Amino acid sequence: MHQVGYGWIPQARIRHELAQGILKILPLRHGVRRATTLHLLIKKDIIMLDPPIATLLDLLKTAPQTDVP
Repeated sequence: MHQVGYGWIPQARIRHELAQGILKILPLRHGVRRATTLHLLIKKDIIMLDPPIATLLDLLKTAPQTDVP
């Protein structure tokens, strides 16, 4: 094994490793950036919102709607 792998990780989470050269951004043929839409589906009549889920719901409602190039 060569202990090599790749994945898509938010750059802010690996900023330190990038700065130190531990991790590198690969020049992939189809681009190095990926975006995904987040969804949270809750049937309010079935479950009560606990504080962490209520916070996540508030964050998703107030997050800016942006298109990632």
